[in-house]
Amino acid sequence: LRAVDDERSKPQPHIDFGVVGFAKTGTTYLLHYLLNVPETDMGGNTEHCLGKPGHKQIEKFFSLYKHNRRTEDGVPIKNGLKCPKGITDEFGVANYEKYLPDTRFI
Repeated sequence: LRAVDDERSKPQPHIDFGVVGFAKTGTTYLLHYLLNVPETDMGGNTEHCLGKPGHKQIEKFFSLYKHNRRTEDGVPIKNGLKCPKGITDEFGVANYEKYLPDTRFI
């Protein structure tokens, strides 16, 4: 778990990996594949880009994910996100660095 910006923020779920790239590079295909993998939670069936910085935007983003979930077999569920414009977005890289520093990218 990690806190966003200050001690008053409530803990946020860890995002283990991000499918981040450029438009038309297969990010949607990979999202749909990962939606069928029981050990992953992609925060829903759509892209989730952090966008413009701000607590409301970040809290809305993190509200899509649950804390410390496991499959019926006890395997930890990895939280992932999909953002095809995360590299080229004006705030993308800065937001990943600030709010998701331990996230690995595909």
